[in-house]
Amino acid sequence: MSCGCGSVRRGLLMVAAAMLVAGCSSGGPEQEVADRGVTPTAETFTADARVIQPGRPGEEPTVIEQGETGEVLGRGYTEAEVVFMEQMIPHHAQALEMAQLAEDRAEDEQLQVFAERIAIGQAPEIEVMQTWLTDRGLEVPPVEPTSEHGAHSSHAGMPGMVTPAQMSLLEEARGVDFERKFLTYMIAHHQGAIEMAQPVLVSALDPRAEELANDISSKQAIEIERMQEMLDARS
Repeated sequence: MSCGCGSVRRGLLMVAAAMLVAGCSSGGPEQEVADRGVTPTAETFTADARVIQPGRPGEEPTVIEQGETGEVLGRGYTEAEVVFMEQMIPHHAQALEMAQLAEDRAEDEQLQVFAERIAIGQAPEIEVMQTWLTDRGLEVPPVEPTSEHGAHSSHAGMPGMVTPAQMSLLEEARGVDFERKFLTYMIAHHQGAIEMAQPVLVSALDPRAEELANDISSKQAIEIERMQEMLDARS
């Protein structure tokens, strides 16, 4: 069945796709570097006024009174954070591709809206990851559609990635058959993203990387529960 919001949904997804292309480099083969981490450097300062330094996620802020000495850490990051950003870009890109298929293949409007929300949520996260890599002088992996060029074949080892064969089945399916496949594949895809985030959550140096990994883990865990409910209703 069609949704009255189809044109709006199509426009949002097209914007999301444009955001990805704009942020991508044409890059070549991935560089094999043993360790691209950077140790943070510490600088001390004397506060001219009361300073409140935000804590890491889950920690209390630090209050430095006027005249007291404080410490600022320069931006450090680990190899695990670099790999997370590099791999999560094509991982998210595939989720956007799958979500776009739902617009004219799913019958259920609720599932169409859910897929749209996945796209709206993950497209900005890709921009954040692209910017994070660029700011550190690291190569940004290209993003290309799986179905057109088989681009994600080099990322087949990443947890939860849908294979080209599965993507073809998803493209060919319609109605309830599409919905079952979409939910099954996307649940596994989300589980893979949560798995990929774990190394960052246990060893991050960069607060922004840790925050992003935590956001992805918590948000996608909630979405998995909702998708499982929708899948159970179609069994």
